[in-house]
Amino acid sequence: GSGDVKLAGEAKKQEITIQGSGDYSARDFKSSECIVKIFGSGDVTVNVTDSLDITIDGSGDISYAGSPSVNQSIFGSGDVKNIK
Repeated sequence: GSGDVKLAGEAKKQEITIQGSGDYSARDFKSSECIVKIFGSGDVTVNVTDSLDITIDGSGDISYAGSPSVNQSIFGSGDVKNIK
């Protein structure tokens, strides 16, 4: 399916899974830990301070603010980039 989510605030941990297409915009939602899984063509923007675990299977893109340690597995044409 598809959908769009926009968040603000903060949390210790967030876990995001997108299957199909969708946008998850959480630059104004700071978390210490984040797990992102994209299966399809979703776009995710997060703000993470400590650890970011990424799995992309498809053409999804992940943009992140902060300076977390990043563990990524990409299968397809997905892209990960740090934003200021």
